[in-house]
Amino acid sequence: MRPPKEVKVESTQELLEHFSQRLMQSYEETYSLFRILRLLACAPDPMQQIRLVCNNVQQVLPFGWVAAVFRSDSHVVPELRGRVVLCGSSGEAQDFEAALHRACDALRGNEWTKVLVPGKHELATLTGSEVVCDPITFDEHVVGLLVAGSKTTENGEIASPEMQFLDAVAEFIGTFHENAARFFEQRAMSLGTIEALTAAIDAKDPYTRGHSERVAALSKQIALAYGLDEAEAERIRTAGVVHDVGKIGVPERVLCKPGKLTDEEFAIIKTHPEIGHRILKGVVLLEHTLPGVLHHHERFDGRGYPHRLAGEQIPLQARIIGIADTFDAMSSSRSYRPAMPREKVLAEIVRCAGSQFDPKVVEAFQRIDLAQYDRLMARQAAAESTQVRAAA
Repeated sequence: MRPPKEVKVESTQELLEHFSQRLMQSYEETYSLFRILRLLACAPDPMQQIRLVCNNVQQVLPFGWVAAVFRSDSHVVPELRGRVVLCGSSGEAQDFEAALHRACDALRGNEWTKVLVPGKHELATLTGSEVVCDPITFDEHVVGLLVAGSKTTENGEIASPEMQFLDAVAEFIGTFHENAARFFEQRAMSLGTIEALTAAIDAKDPYTRGHSERVAALSKQIALAYGLDEAEAERIRTAGVVHDVGKIGVPERVLCKPGKLTDEEFAIIKTHPEIGHRILKGVVLLEHTLPGVLHHHERFDGRGYPHRLAGEQIPLQARIIGIADTFDAMSSSRSYRPAMPREKVLAEIVRCAGSQFDPKVVEAFQRIDLAQYDRLMARQAAAESTQVRAAA
């Protein structure tokens, strides 16, 4: 039998070792929370931010999987609405995601239980482990759910510090969602203002009505065909919406002239990219559209305007919008000529590859399906016809 002193020493060593491990774990958790805050502040889009957060939680806590699920209602920002992010493995993904959505939709504020137990709750039964859940809230509404399960430690039971950590992360995501919602509202207001300006331009010249919307839709299709991701393609679509906003500063006598423009009148028309650039320069949420607005009339051979840029000196955004703009101009009836046949328009785009247009962007344009453009054109024509009949 060992002396009491040796037993006491061993007990003290075990206590110190346990304390040391817990101290290290607390340090890692605290550091991870700071890292999560930085990620939420820096990543470029909401889905990527939530994915990075879930990945970091899984790295610091002993869970087999971590997930975030968001409701589909109007309280959730569009980028996250109805979306699920999963890091790790939870078994059958389809059944699991459906169960996640049901658990999220069933949340009722203070009635929510933090730990779900197999045999009593669907998520826990499906994954065969205890599951810890934290609601993500915004404006006193539950917008989503942060969930973790399949704990990898020996007993698999969820400890209080782990629940506290997840609770803090859920709070961070809720704050992030609030900021994202405010940003979305500001962006919608800015776009609404710009679309009103675009409508004002369309009203000045009935022959270009709907032009900006069609150019925007075409630009996004070309961007995706070129290989850009959805987020960048959407930014280019927005630039397409506002590319002609500078025409608000062009006199109607020039903008709507039925015949050929004089050199002086064409010089006035050529000022619209710089006018548009000045209009949008102070709108923070639309700063990403400035290259497309300013340079969509540059030519690949350097003979365009306003700055006679050439080749890849022209921002890609502008090279894409330039093709969409020209295609729609040739495909639409104008005061001085009827719409050109589709075959002739396509042949002209190909012919101008390397002179007016970037050949690589022309190749991307040739891969898009123009059925979407034709549907948009038909819808706009039907709406305009209805307005004319109503006015009569």
